[in-house]
Amino acid sequence: MKHLYRPLLLSVLLLAGANAREAYAQDQPITTSAAPFLRVAPDARAAGMGDAGAATPGDVNAAYWNPAKLVFVPGGKGVSLSYAPWLRQAAANMWISQVSGFFMPGRNQAVGASLIYFNQGNVSLRDMNRQRTGDFNPREFALSGTYALKLSEYVSLGAGLRYLYSNLIGTAAGFDGSPAHAVSGDVGAYFQSDPGELRRVNVAFGTTLSNLGTRLNYGTADRYFQPTNLRVGTGVTYRFGEEGRLTFALDANKLMLPSRPVYDFPAVGPPVLVRGRNPDRGYFSSVFGSFSDSPDGFSGELKEFSAAGGVELWPNQYFAVRGGYFRESVREGDRRYFTAGVGIRYNGLGLDASYLVPQQQNHPLAETVRLTLSLTPAPRESRNALVYSGSRNAGRSYGGFGQGTRRSNVARAGHRRHQMSIYRKNQAGRYTKGLRKQQTQRERRTRQNVRKTKYRR
Repeated sequence: MKHLYRPLLLSVLLLAGANAREAYAQDQPITTSAAPFLRVAPDARAAGMGDAGAATPGDVNAAYWNPAKLVFVPGGKGVSLSYAPWLRQAAANMWISQVSGFFMPGRNQAVGASLIYFNQGNVSLRDMNRQRTGDFNPREFALSGTYALKLSEYVSLGAGLRYLYSNLIGTAAGFDGSPAHAVSGDVGAYFQSDPGELRRVNVAFGTTLSNLGTRLNYGTADRYFQPTNLRVGTGVTYRFGEEGRLTFALDANKLMLPSRPVYDFPAVGPPVLVRGRNPDRGYFSSVFGSFSDSPDGFSGELKEFSAAGGVELWPNQYFAVRGGYFRESVREGDRRYFTAGVGIRYNGLGLDASYLVPQQQNHPLAETVRLTLSLTPAPRESRNALVYSGSRNAGRSYGGFGQGTRRSNVARAGHRRHQMSIYRKNQAGRYTKGLRKQQTQRERRTRQNVRKTKYRR
């Protein structure tokens, strides 16, 4: 039964990653990896924006998309829980879930952790005669730790370390496989043009290299790459009113794995390499050489990129709507789908939901729903710093959009000095009033003592 292990392993990988089976049937070049669940968007907010998140405004799940964004997440700490039934058209009991959290021990650094668990349901095992030999529950999980450092008010860097466990077959039903273990790392960078939210438009850029680590060995002679991915993205946020925010995001992804070359299979002898590069080479040559190993040349390299775009609208601080689109080439998986989502926030408690609509008929990803429950400290100031209005600021003229002016750092600093001067004057007045009251009491007691002395005489 040993020779059945690799085909069964490949079928499980295809089912887990929802790759295009037609591409394999036509023997087209395609990049493959183990643990494809690491490429699945775990949280509902980014999933509702077409799986774009390299440079969107940060939240508690920012470490998955770009670890450098953690230091810019409002509130300074938070936790979240995400859940999604996966490939409902193919399996009834397959699901993926994530628990994540972070906190900021200082103003310029953040620490986070997350656990992604992928339950692939029950797999029926059969022998060469198609006789059932038992059932097995493939499962995988990834435990990650993240650290982010703010270099300035505009730039930050982040890094993460991950432990990966993948048990696809194990020793079930006589197979000689075993669970695979691996470690990997993530690095990311983030830049935003307006850290203080003092301008109407904020432009951000982000890039992440994720899942760069050791290969997985399931107890056989073959070793499988992790889904090393390069993500580059930008986000533009427009603020309006006191609480409104509109964000546009665009990401480009490149799976940094060796491309499958094209072989010729003669009647006698081993296969002959026709186009492309031999995938049996060193690790760094395979990963960083993936930009130039396509059998179709430059046009083939362009097809190995996938694009994700999304939009998010917060008309107020309580409710958000989202939409997005994701597309990759046929040879890389042929995932093409629209996404939609909503979000609710109240007193630091958030609930997000997303829905996926594939372009293809009878697609395994159809009717995919994700849910995320998050808890973060409620911000001290709900209104945008850009708009200076409200009852406590009545009579001031630092301006909002109605006056066509912007509230600058100088104006803010001047307002603080003005408030502090008023506070000091009030404190000084209270102190002087107290001294006068004490002096009056002493004079009253002195007069009373003088009268008593005269009466006794």
